[in-house]
Formats: sequence, C-alpha cells, structure tokens
Amino acid sequence: MTHSARDARQHEAAPLVFHASEFGARGDGVTDAGPAIRAAIAAAIATGEEAEVRLGRGRYRVASGHGNEAAIRIAGASKLVLTGEGDDTVIVVCNPMAGGIEVADSGDVLVQSLAVDYDPLPYTQGTVTEVNGAAGWFSFRVDAGYRQLDERNFHEAEARFGLLVRGAGGPEPRYGPHPLIDLTWERVSADEWRVKAPDRKMLLASGMRPGDRYAHMARRHSESAINFWRTETASVRDVTVYAGPSLASIWGQNGDVDIDGLRVEVLPGSNRLLSANGDGIHNLNTRGRLDIRNCAFSGMADDAINIHVRAGTVREVPAPNELLVHGGLFEARTGDKVQLYRPRTGCILAEATVLHAAARPDGLHAIRMDRDIAGLQAGIGLHDADHVYNLSACGRGFVVRGNRFGRHRGRGILVRSPDGTIVDNEFLNAEGWGIAVQHEPDWEEGPIARNLTITRNTFTGDDDNVMASVHIAAGTPAGISEANWGKPITGILIKDNRFVQPRRPLVHIQSAADVAVRHNVMIGALPEARFGVPAITTANAQGIDDGEAWRE
Repeated sequence: MTHSARDARQHEAAPLVFHASEFGARGDGVTDAGPAIRAAIAAAIATGEEAEVRLGRGRYRVASGHGNEAAIRIAGASKLVLTGEGDDTVIVVCNPMAGGIEVADSGDVLVQSLAVDYDPLPYTQGTVTEVNGAAGWFSFRVDAGYRQLDERNFHEAEARFGLLVRGAGGPEPRYGPHPLIDLTWERVSADEWRVKAPDRKMLLASGMRPGDRYAHMARRHSESAINFWRTETASVRDVTVYAGPSLASIWGQNGDVDIDGLRVEVLPGSNRLLSANGDGIHNLNTRGRLDIRNCAFSGMADDAINIHVRAGTVREVPAPNELLVHGGLFEARTGDKVQLYRPRTGCILAEATVLHAAARPDGLHAIRMDRDIAGLQAGIGLHDADHVYNLSACGRGFVVRGNRFGRHRGRGILVRSPDGTIVDNEFLNAEGWGIAVQHEPDWEEGPIARNLTITRNTFTGDDDNVMASVHIAAGTPAGISEANWGKPITGILIKDNRFVQPRRPLVHIQSAADVAVRHNVMIGALPEARFGVPAITTANAQGIDDGEAWRE
C-alpha cells in the first residue's frame, strides 16, 4: 500500500504521514471506520519514527474495541500526531459506555484538529410531567429520537445522575445547580418514566416543576471523550467535544500536559441539553508542566477544570519515618516531595522527601522519608487516617490562561494544587464558583493549595448567580466546629481582576490565611450592598490584606 510517507522521507525532519483513508477509513457517517483508523495508527507506531495519522473531512463512526475499550486507542507510541481537518472531522463513538480517543503509556503524542461526538448519546432527556416531592419521585417523558431508560448503558451506569436545565435552547441556560443522584426508575408508558430519588430533600432542593427540561445521565467513572494516561508529553490542540460518558477529557499520571484550544459544548444546531456528563478537564497526578489555554467550556454537568493529585491514607506507621499508604491512584517515587495532612484538625502536619518507595503486592505503598514525623495516625479511610499527598505529582506550578467559562453546572476552576497562576480568563457561569481554591477532607483529592496568583480575570454576573466569584475554603468534616479548624490554605493573591454586575459577594475566604486582595475593579455595585452584604466575606481566616482591594 502506498502512502505519502514515502514523499515525506525526502525531508529528513518531516514525519511519516499515514492517511487513514488509504487503510479503508470512510467518513460517511455509516461505515465502521474503527478498524481502518486503528490499522493506520498501528502502522505509524510500528515504524518507530515520528509519524502523523491524518483523517479527512467526514463523520467517522467508530465502534469500541473489546468490551468498553476506547473507540480509538493509542498505546506505546512515541512522537505521534493524530490530526483531522478541524470540526469537519468528527469521530462518532457508537458505544455510549466507552471512551472516545485514549492515549496510554506513550511519549509525545498530540491529538489535534478534530471533534468527538457520541451516537447514541450517553444520556437521555425529556420534559418533566409530574412531581411528587413528598413521596420523592417525578415523571418525565423522553424526547423523540432519544433513548429510553431500559437501555443497557443506563442500567449499568456507574453513577445515576439527573439534572434540570432551565432556559434550554436560549442564550443563557441554567444547569441545576442541584443534581439528583443514585436514582431508580420504572416505566409508566412507552416513553414516560417515573424516577425515584433516595432522599426527597434532594428533589425538593432542585425546585423541579412540571414542564422543566431534564437530562438523565448514564455516567461512567473514567471513560471520557479524550483520555490521556501515563504519557510523558500529552497534548491536545483545537479539539471539540460534544459528548462524553464520564468527562469531556481526563488526564491521569502524565508528564507534561499541554491543552490548547479544547472546546466543550453542546452540538450546535441540535436540541441537546448537555455536552459531557462530567468535567471538561479532569487532571490528576501530573508530574510535569501543566498549561491549559484558549479553551472554552459550556454545557457540562460538572466542573470545567479540576486540578489535583489523588490522596493516599496512612494504613500503618512501622517507624516515625516510614509509612504504609493506601490509595487506588496514589503513587510515590524516590525523590518526591509529600505533604501529610490531618483531616480531623485541618492542619498540614509536615512535608518530607521520599528516600525510598515501593508498591507492595497487597496494594499498599511502602515509603521511607528523610525525616521523622511524630504522632502520625493510621486508619482505614479518609476520615480516620492522616492523608498523604504527592507534591511532585499534583500539577504544581500550573498555568490556566485565556479560557472562557460559559454556562454549565459546577465550578469553573477547582484548584487543589500549589504555585499556580490563573490569568486572563473569562467567567460567565452562574451555577457555581468561578474559581474554587478548595479542599474537602472527605474527598479523595488534594493537596492543600497555596501560593496562587489569580489575576486579570473577568467575572460577569447576572440574576441567576448563586455563588461567590472566588471561593477559598478548607472544608470541615461532619461534626467538626469551624472554630476548631485549621487554616491550611495560604498565600493567595487576587489582583487586577474585573467583577462585572456581581450579584453575590465577590470573594469568600474560609479557613485560610495570608490572602491578599488588591487593585480589583467592580463594575456595578452589589445590589445587596444596601442591606450590608460586603464584597469580601470571611470565616475562620487571618492575615487578610484587603486594604487596597478595589480601584476605579
């Protein structure tokens, strides 16, 4: 078989080029193009040289691999580019339980200039017909052309979520903000379903009424439209995601991560209620540089960006400088820096350097540190054991710049990592905090954020705003008084930002110290100001420098 790679050899620096069409891929929206695309990728990897796999314009239907394996999987590649011709090149995943494009155990892989969609979608949608808040149930009728809840992907969903979308189809839809979780259902008629919420308070909090528009998700835990795992240089450029069973994109245990021009949005011209079932970018355990820029997010059922490392919990303390740590995605290497945190007091106990680390057959990680740490508490879970966070694998020093956060449910940026910069972004979301510098001790994500710069961002409010624009908080576990809690989040600078027509306090600071708010601009006064609602609110905070918070 001939391909343009032979011509490319004339220039020593040019990559080998493999056209998927020459392997039989057809973008006709009907034929399964998966085998041909996978063959082109395999041929490119087999050369051992820098290579590019090209897809022309078209809609490429791709069935998943074995079981729920990603539709297109790239493994063991080095210096590989998968490229299309912009949004005119669409990968249509045919299994709503599978990932779209997955890159794993590779080095220097770029996915660019294409779009990912699903058919069938990993959710269904319809209109609420009846609500019985006292009994904790509601009914909805599925829209024409959307799947019924007796499909396999709904019964085998790893998270059964539902969400109201008010103002659907208009310029300013409102997502939630209260999701419905752990749902069960039964059929009422051919296209109508009665859905039961386990806690009727959840249903009442949603404010659901007949006539509301409703999305019912068959959410997965990790299968996403774009997946990068254990890849030394993981990159996306100018990629659009219209749907995803779990997240629009997940980035786990990679080296350098470069995300430029990722767009997550509801398919233009459709009547769909959602884009992805979860986050836009879910980034965990990044060891190298993390740069997220020129992206746009809307229509997701969860946060736009989440940056963190997965927590480990102390199971045993064989010696004052030795630990046995449990955690599904926790990892440590010799030379790593770790942070030890006590969830019952909200305090960072210490930081240390790992002298030796080894994964044991029983799933625990044995760690020897460069210092003794007295009084470490072992346990069996997040509540009773001290936490261990790997500071060398948390996206430390990240940069989030030049992105646009539109309407979706959840937070714009959820930050748990230190030494980062959030600059020149635009926030239009009304359902969650624009930027949440947040730690939740009952959640398997950390470390404790510190030394962040939040600057030159624009936060635009409207009548639907329900949260502060910038939320800084170390949360307390159930049963713990805020007054007895630590102030572990430190060193946050909020400077030269614009707050346009705000409807809530602009900045909330809780269980944090040494936060500076300087030279920001407020365009339009807080409507509640006449009732004594301040622009900055605090709780259990100290060292707050807001003497020059605002300028004309």
